[in-house]
Amino acid sequence: MIAAAKIQKNISQNILVVDDEPLFRKLLKRVLVKDGHKVTLAGDGFEGLRQLKNRSFDIVLTDINMPNMDGWEFLKHVDNLYPELRTAVITGLSSSEGMSQDPSFSTKKIIRKPLSLKIIRKLISDLA
Repeated sequence: MIAAAKIQKNISQNILVVDDEPLFRKLLKRVLVKDGHKVTLAGDGFEGLRQLKNRSFDIVLTDINMPNMDGWEFLKHVDNLYPELRTAVITGLSSSEGMSQDPSFSTKKIIRKPLSLKIIRKLISDLA
């Protein structure tokens, strides 16, 4: 049974990355694709919602501080439309700046930038 759980964690995930920093998006995609995952990129919450309408995803990783629609608003839409979708926040904001969140997001994983490869891989493994 434990071996089956380990194998399950290594299955390729279909991941949506929503972040307004092009360089960070591309870097994260490169790492995740190298690990065998399928990755789609979006530059803000509106683009992220369009991607969610067109494709099925296993995991969504989102930034908070983005133009047009911030990450909290984006996550509210995701929770309403796709309640089973696993999500995490990856942000450059400190715990005190802009991190006030709706109590319904208390189960979301929040990871701070800059990230190491080890942290990224652990995050995906935890969400899988």
